[in-house]
Amino acid sequence: MSTLISINDAAKHLKLTPQQTRNLCRQGKIKAQKIANSWVISNNALMSYEREKFFRVAEKQIV
Repeated sequence: MSTLISINDAAKHLKLTPQQTRNLCRQGKIKAQKIANSWVISNNALMSYEREKFFRVAEKQIV
């Protein structure tokens, strides 16, 4: 089972603002759950987003 983390903790990890991180969640780019009025992200979802982002950047550099 994956640990759930807050938007603020995820934002620090991603080096983004909390608002940018919330926007990524709303857009479905980071799989997250909204519990009451707060978004939470699993460690697995955060790692998955980072992998996808890494491969998108690497793909652009190859082309």
